[in-house]
Amino acid sequence: MVFDIWGDLPRRFPCMAADAIAVMPNHVHFLVWLDRQPGPRPTTLGDLVRVFKSITTLRYVDGVRRLGWPVFTGRFWQRNYF
Repeated sequence: MVFDIWGDLPRRFPCMAADAIAVMPNHVHFLVWLDRQPGPRPTTLGDLVRVFKSITTLRYVDGVRRLGWPVFTGRFWQRNYF
């Protein structure tokens, strides 16, 4: 699910090139390239991360409801990113 969302982000943000991603048991690492050309793009890297977190959270909640994925308590992602 996370890999699919990561791969689809460049369609939402054409200025973005989704590079490597590593999904770990409790976090994710990824590399992203942002093109400085004019056009629709996230204002900041934070905007891109916010969209990624939002879409993955919504998709996981849907999986919990429809597919019986494990329920999580609290936040799905930590509040910030590094």
